[in-house]
Amino acid sequence: MKTPHARGVHFDEFWRRIPGNVECLGYPGKLAIDIWEHVIGIGMSRCPRNMDKQLWNKRHGYLLHYVRKGELLHVISGKPHRVNAGCVCLMDYGRIQRVRNEKRAADLWWVLLGGKNVPRLFSELDINRAPVFDQLNRGRIEALFRELWVLIGRKPPAYEARAHVALNAIFAELIASRAQPSKVPSLVPRRAQLSDKVRLAVLRFERMYHTQLDLKGTAAAVGMDTWHFARRFRREAGMAPIQYLNRYRVEQAKHLLKTTAKPVHQISPLVGISDPDYFARLFRKTTGETPRTFRRKKR
Repeated sequence: MKTPHARGVHFDEFWRRIPGNVECLGYPGKLAIDIWEHVIGIGMSRCPRNMDKQLWNKRHGYLLHYVRKGELLHVISGKPHRVNAGCVCLMDYGRIQRVRNEKRAADLWWVLLGGKNVPRLFSELDINRAPVFDQLNRGRIEALFRELWVLIGRKPPAYEARAHVALNAIFAELIASRAQPSKVPSLVPRRAQLSDKVRLAVLRFERMYHTQLDLKGTAAAVGMDTWHFARRFRREAGMAPIQYLNRYRVEQAKHLLKTTAKPVHQISPLVGISDPDYFARLFRKTTGETPRTFRRKKR
């Protein structure tokens, strides 16, 4: 089985080989267990055709399965959930009963994790009912997995804090994939003509506009350096990335001003702008009028 490489690191130094499987154990410390989401174990498995594996469901923790190739059938609390290539299945270990492979061999990347805040994520995303995430940025998920693999294998200074950040970045991708479709249309009239990376960035802006986004983080999320990403985005979308994000936020704010009675200072953070004064200036610069004037005219 091939193992992932990242940043020029080779993983022979900390593999633990089992037939059809390579894994690395986390051994989280007390600080990680008390405060952060933490990795208990991470690995990759080769799942042959006709595999039927029963899991030990008394084990504690949460299990994230990313099916890189093939497909697997997961039986959780008596219900089957099919996980195709490029999809993630997030499970409470105590609810899993078995994993089956009915077709060709599949490649599975997995993380066994813990954390006091994970049950809230399960509740917010209704994961016990719908554990499979199928609208994901595969490149981003795989990059974060590789980052975790390096951290747990090498255990550099503050690796547990860094692993916490990487795990939460994965959670952010899962949350974004479940975001409700916006009622505000895209600002790019011919979105299908965008390159894959610019289209991913547009999708990220439109799904996560209400969070703290920046140019550098968005470029990294689509796998480009900041300068080339900004140049390509401007060429294809007709405006700079942050200009697009801010205009989209204003469009969302206009929708809220027309359809709700929320005061302006409450609408501002809902569209990702924490400073109401800056929000008012941006709104006026974009529309030519203040938020209050806009609301008065539309009612």
